[in-house]
Amino acid sequence: ITSLITTFNDIITEIDANDDYDEETETWGSLARNPSLRGLKDTLLGLLSTGISVSATTSVTTFFDLGFEANKDGSVSLDETVLDEKITSNFDDIVSFFIGTTEGSGVTGMGDLINDQIKSATITGGLIDSETDAIDARIRRLEETIETETERLDKRYETMAQQFVELDSYMRQMESQQNYVSQIFSATENTES
Repeated sequence: ITSLITTFNDIITEIDANDDYDEETETWGSLARNPSLRGLKDTLLGLLSTGISVSATTSVTTFFDLGFEANKDGSVSLDETVLDEKITSNFDDIVSFFIGTTEGSGVTGMGDLINDQIKSATITGGLIDSETDAIDARIRRLEETIETETERLDKRYETMAQQFVELDSYMRQMESQQNYVSQIFSATENTES
């Protein structure tokens, strides 16, 4: 149970560390524009208050009955005194809470609910796979755009370089004609003098 809290807090910390705008670096976190993965945090927090009741007499129906406490920052802490008391006095209720029951209509245990949430995020084709594929596709599109724009700029540079060479040649030709005309005027002035 304490390991579950540690893992839960690690996930929440990782999501929080990557879903905000960093004013110092002026960049968005890798999850900032990803509502699916950020929604995973809400799903996990929702599991804390999800009720599992295997019988009318059970004393453990939510994580809060085991001493879990939700903190303002989204993390979870544990009142170990409450947990120790529940383990001593209601161990079977804790087992039923996590495992569920197959009796009657059957009740899915919290362990299966957590497993299902983790599987939906981590299986092939699941949430993380889908998001990774979408990011990879976006990267490929950006790389193609960069390649296309680089080719366009290279062609533009080649065109401009050719135009510069032609302009330089034209300027030399004009300079040569100016020298020729200047020589004619000079010769004409000398003749008239």
